[in-house]
Amino acid sequence: MTVWVEGGTSSTTEFRREELEKARALLNDAHAHLTEAESWYMKAQGKTAPFGLFHPAVEPVSMTLWRVISNVDKLRFDTAKNLTRLDLAIQTYEGSERLVVEAIDRVRSDHPLASLLLDLLDESPQLSTESGELIMRRWPSFAQEAIMLLFPALKASSLVEKAESVRGPVEEFLGVSEENVPENTVRAAEWIAERFDLVEHLPINVERAEDMGYREFRGDLSDLVAMSRELDQTSVPKETAGQVMIAEVEGLAGGKTYVVTLPGTTSLDSLENPFSMTGIAEGMLHGSPHVAQATMESLEAVGAPAGSRIILNGYSQGGIHAANLAGNEALRSRYDVSQIVTVGSPVASIEIPEEVKALHIEHIDDAVPASDGVRNPATPNRVTAYLSGYANLDDHLALNPLRAHRLENYHLQSKQLTFDDSPGIVEANAALAGAAGIASVAKIHRVTWKRSTEGSLPKMATRVPQAKSSFRPTVTEDLGVKVGSK
Repeated sequence: MTVWVEGGTSSTTEFRREELEKARALLNDAHAHLTEAESWYMKAQGKTAPFGLFHPAVEPVSMTLWRVISNVDKLRFDTAKNLTRLDLAIQTYEGSERLVVEAIDRVRSDHPLASLLLDLLDESPQLSTESGELIMRRWPSFAQEAIMLLFPALKASSLVEKAESVRGPVEEFLGVSEENVPENTVRAAEWIAERFDLVEHLPINVERAEDMGYREFRGDLSDLVAMSRELDQTSVPKETAGQVMIAEVEGLAGGKTYVVTLPGTTSLDSLENPFSMTGIAEGMLHGSPHVAQATMESLEAVGAPAGSRIILNGYSQGGIHAANLAGNEALRSRYDVSQIVTVGSPVASIEIPEEVKALHIEHIDDAVPASDGVRNPATPNRVTAYLSGYANLDDHLALNPLRAHRLENYHLQSKQLTFDDSPGIVEANAALAGAAGIASVAKIHRVTWKRSTEGSLPKMATRVPQAKSSFRPTVTEDLGVKVGSK
């Protein structure tokens, strides 16, 4: 089920202000027409009266018009007054809402350990996304509180007081703040991984592009999550390579839209698989430059002409890259990047251009989106749908911190987004439907990537054509089950 949706409108308050605006415009038009009619009758009265030709019916008509105009003027005044009152009420409400949220965040921020304990003492022990973000921002304070809880005797010693006295100056000297603790933590992890040869930033080679036939394309959010699930079931050896999926869809005006689906982390220790620990570091710290280059080469390999509309779709690590690619100047200068969808990805700190529509799907118990320590911005172009529920009911009580991150959960729960009437979700589904146009099927390409080894040169992509077949899908065939399923 959908828990709540943030972003997509300029206000967090639901109201019908547009109806009052429309009423004011109609009243203004009515006033203009009635004033014109009154003027005509006044002119007629003035011209005919001196000659004794004034008809007695003109006078009551003129008086009636005057009364109607007076009523319209009153309605105009009342409408404008109500609009002003509504604007003031909205500002007051949203200001109060912000103060309440800030107060709650302040209380939780001062005691991150208490926030965690509240989650764990719930009927289903789990770390919520909100608590995860807080702990990532305040983990030094969290560690201190945990130590005090485990070793209460330390509270009476002078060590705590001395530590507190030097903590502030040390943090100021190192430039450490609540805002950059998550980034510095990831940088420290990257430095350690590089020392153990688990991370090595090298270019990505596009090995080959394969035509996989056709699948149904419904043009909604759940369909994009289904694509991520199909890509997750790829048979390519994950120790040596990774794959992306590109869906080619015919648009309304004859142009094509290409949906680029980027996978989550498929290997932790492989240096050749682009979606390993190196990919995480590249996305969270360096803006995904090698992924951007490989994406452009992949689009060229499948025949996407310059100026084509591009939708970026990514799960977990793939969502980080999708968010980075939305603002990549080289990619945007060649293609029309219009929309991105991220699933279970920590993307709050990544800036996305205002003209790109972004939908972020997160599970309320998923710790992965919380790993950047920041809540997603709620802006007109960025919408976050927070989901709950599990594909496997046993996962609800499991202690596995990554159980909510499973793609099966997102695939099941995202189906509710098709019927969600939140403005941001409706707009996102409409944009996808517009991309699909009249098409009900998409041509699927799978592109194999492999990260270069030291000293090697990037290879040119080779195209593997689809085997000749007379198969052409119909609207009624459920091709989404056939493609990529076991």
